[in-house]
Amino acid sequence: MAKVYDTATDLITFARGSSGTALRRVGYGDELVTDFSTYADQTAFDVDWTRGTGWTFSGGVVSFSNSTGTELSQSLSLPAGVYAVTATASYTGTAPTVYFNSPGITNTVSLSNGTPTTAILAHDGNYSKVTVLGVGNSTVTIDNISVKEVIFDRATDPLVLFNHPDDIPRIEYDGSDGSLKGLLIEEQRSNLVTYSEDINQSFASQTGVSIEPAAATQGPISAAQRMVADTSTGFHRAAGTAPVQNGTDYTFSCFFKADGQDVCGLGVYTGTAFTARASFDLSTVQETVSNGSATIKSVGGGWYHCAVTGTTTGASATVYIYVNSLFGSTGDGTSGVYLYGAQVEAGSFPTSYIPTSGNQKTRDPDLASIPVSAFGYNQDAGTFVADYTPVTKQNQYAISVVPTSGYSDYMALLWGNAGYQVRFQVTVGSETAAQLNTLSNTIAGTQTVHAGAYAANDFAACNDGGTVLTDTLGDVPSGLVQMKIGSEFSNYLNGHIKSLKYYPRRLTNTQLQELTA
Repeated sequence: MAKVYDTATDLITFARGSSGTALRRVGYGDELVTDFSTYADQTAFDVDWTRGTGWTFSGGVVSFSNSTGTELSQSLSLPAGVYAVTATASYTGTAPTVYFNSPGITNTVSLSNGTPTTAILAHDGNYSKVTVLGVGNSTVTIDNISVKEVIFDRATDPLVLFNHPDDIPRIEYDGSDGSLKGLLIEEQRSNLVTYSEDINQSFASQTGVSIEPAAATQGPISAAQRMVADTSTGFHRAAGTAPVQNGTDYTFSCFFKADGQDVCGLGVYTGTAFTARASFDLSTVQETVSNGSATIKSVGGGWYHCAVTGTTTGASATVYIYVNSLFGSTGDGTSGVYLYGAQVEAGSFPTSYIPTSGNQKTRDPDLASIPVSAFGYNQDAGTFVADYTPVTKQNQYAISVVPTSGYSDYMALLWGNAGYQVRFQVTVGSETAAQLNTLSNTIAGTQTVHAGAYAANDFAACNDGGTVLTDTLGDVPSGLVQMKIGSEFSNYLNGHIKSLKYYPRRLTNTQLQELTA
């Protein structure tokens, strides 16, 4: 019987050298460390915790004061996975940091001053300890430390805009109906907004608005700032700047939720004019474009991800966030919108949110692959079936089966570039053995089930149960060693892989139609 792999981690080799957000079902396991309040004294505390010089425990609180930095730690035997480590620290001097000690893993997160900080940390399954590092010539008090496993994809858990640690694959869900979208694969992007969650810092030039501190909200974003239009007549907007290159596509995006106001907007001004600008009605879920292009997408709980895109005409940009109207209007001084996660990125479409807190930040590309030796690849004949959704239109790869390097021999299922076609591409020695474009004028963001079958002089392709296209002249490429998922060597899907199937034989044309219907 064939092996069926149920999760992205069963078989796939995955890497992403940075964190990455996705809308995912997220829950938490049981508490894995003892609450500080239950320890009677320092002797009892020392049974579980190892205190470096300068750390003391008294009255349910641990404190640090020392001229050099030392650690407070507890050994934990944890299986591989993702864990939430939460601590509330008050300090003077330099912020303490929390992390796991483990071979090959040191993810360090600075603790906020006086408010709870939750660090989401990956664990490779080796011996580990949870550690707080106090920095020399600082004083610190911590009233508790919590460690819980992060549990993904339970149907009973809510959808959360979740920031996955380095090298953790992102399984994403649809915010409008909660359905599974699949494994998210994206190219590298950078957020040019330096304080993405503090609008007062990044958008300090404000006209006719006030930006209120973060408040609790419902839905996948648990806390956000609030932008309120005052009672003046005129513009109600906040402005910031972003470094850009002339003649380049840029996308500006933000999350919004109505709170008395249904209309908000985004704008990018370069050179002497707006190159991207649109308003968004959060009640009708409609965008009204003044310049460039725009999208609005539900992420659930009344939250919407709004984006504008345009081509720059200068070497710097002013970016605007609006409430009430893009133009002159009169506010009431009380109603507004919640907003979260401002992002400016080079590119013709928005990608997933990249949090920043003082500097620009880059999200590395998602790299996923399976060695062909792991799934019984047949050199002579076989069939690939991919259920996927690309975000944009050209050269977006669902899979590519490739040699160690180069393009001399490969096979691929992709969203092609000629007429936006779904394509099964087979190349041998840099010559095309088969190029089967099965559907033209397709729409970006549309899910497709796409099959490609191969044997010597017998190639076929089909998507969504449509006509099977064939090619009866060409060899099967040799020397292929891995199947890249959502990419080839330089192009990425920028979308979701819901499922992959491989059959070690050339299926019949009727079977191709049935599998993709």
